[in-house]
Amino acid sequence: MSSRVVITGLGPVSPSGSKLEDFEANIFGTRAASFEPVWVEEQAAETGIVDADSPIKELRSGLRHLNKLHTNSDLPNIRPGDPLIYKLALVAGTTAMNEAGQEQRRLDDEAGENASLIFGGGQPPEAILKLKNDFDEGQIITRAGSTSTHGARAAALARLFNIQGFVQETASACSSALDAIIQGFKLIKHGGSSLSLCGGIDTLVDPMILQFFKQSTLLATAKDSLGTACRPFCQDSDGASLSNGGGLVRLEALEQADKEKILAEVVGAASSFDAQYALKPNLKGMVRAINKALQEANIEAGDIDFIQLHATGTSHNDQAEAKVLREVFADHLPKIKITANKSRVGHMMGGSGFQSLAELALGLARDKVPVTQVNSKLDSELCRDLHFTINDTEDFKGRYGMALSMGFGGYNSCVILKKFQD
Repeated sequence: MSSRVVITGLGPVSPSGSKLEDFEANIFGTRAASFEPVWVEEQAAETGIVDADSPIKELRSGLRHLNKLHTNSDLPNIRPGDPLIYKLALVAGTTAMNEAGQEQRRLDDEAGENASLIFGGGQPPEAILKLKNDFDEGQIITRAGSTSTHGARAAALARLFNIQGFVQETASACSSALDAIIQGFKLIKHGGSSLSLCGGIDTLVDPMILQFFKQSTLLATAKDSLGTACRPFCQDSDGASLSNGGGLVRLEALEQADKEKILAEVVGAASSFDAQYALKPNLKGMVRAINKALQEANIEAGDIDFIQLHATGTSHNDQAEAKVLREVFADHLPKIKITANKSRVGHMMGGSGFQSLAELALGLARDKVPVTQVNSKLDSELCRDLHFTINDTEDFKGRYGMALSMGFGGYNSCVILKKFQD
C-alpha cells in the first residue's frame, strides 16, 4: 500500500530570500531579488550572480550577493571558517523543519528511525581547498576537516535532527536538488520513510567554475546590468548567469502531516539519463522522464496547468526544452502557464531544482503563477505557443504543476505536484 506524500516545509537559501515571506514576495513580483552578503565574515566566499564580464578578481568580494541570512545563536556546529555550502545547508534544514511546525529540533528516536535525508549538491572548490588546507595542517580528522568532505552536509543535518533512517548525499549536476526530492518522495510513497528532508544547494560560483562556463560558451555576457544578463527564450539570449543557493524541502506521509502546514501534494516523479553528448540535451531523455512522471501521477499531459522550466538561457537548453514541451503537450501547450525563474535569480546549478519546486508548490497553494522577469523581447518563433507570465504574476486556479531540471552530462528530472485536497 502506498502513502500520499505532501510538502509541509520549505527552507530557501536563494537570491529570492532566506525567509519564506521574502521568498514569496520575490517570486510573486512584489520584491526584487536581494543580493546582500550571505554571511558576514572576512574570508567567506561571498559570491552571487555573475556573468562573463565579471572580473574574476572581484568574485571573492562579490558583485551581487545572496540574501543576508539572519543566523540564530542556538544553531550548533556553525563556525565562521566553515564552507559556505555547509552553513547554508544547516540554515535551510532548520527553516524547513520550523516552517513545518517542528517545535523540537531533534526528532525522537522512533520518529528519527523512520525519517530520511537526501542532500543534493556538488563539492565546491572552496570546500576542496579547505579540505586540502586542513590536511596540510594535520587537521583532517578534526571537526574542521569534517565540514569539507563530501557527505558532510547530509551527516551534519542528520545529526542535527536525529534522522536515523536512509541518509545520502548525492550529485547529478543541475538535477541534484530535484533528484534528491524524487528520492525522498519515493521513500515515503513506498513505505521506506514517513518523513524526508531533501533538496539541494550549490555554492559553485568560483573562478575555476566561471572559467569552465566561459570556455564552454555557456555564460551570459553582461548587458545593462548583471541582473538582466540571463534572458531565457529571448531573441538575444546568450547564456546562463550563475548564482549560489538552493534549499531543502520537508516531505511527509499525509497520515502524519499537520494539514494546516501542507503546501502541495507530490503525485509523480521520474528521472532519466541521456547517455549521449554531455553538454547538449537529448530530447528523448526528458520526454521519457515527463511521461513516466505523468504515468505515476495517473494523469494526462492535458491535465498540467503550470510548468516551471529549467530555462538556463543557453541556446541548446531553451531550444531543446521548447521541442520537448511541444512533443509532450502538443495542442494543450498554449493553455499552460509557464515560468522561467533563472532570469530573476540566476542558475544555482545543483540547487536550482529546489527553487523551481518551491515556486511551483507556493504557486499552487496561493493560486498564483510566479513571475518570469523579461528584460528583452521573447523569441517569437521559439515562444509561439508558450504562455510565460511576463514581469507580473497571474492569478489562476490550477490543480497540477510540473518542475523540470536538466543537468550537465545528460541528467533529466521531473516532479509533478497537485494542489492539496484532503
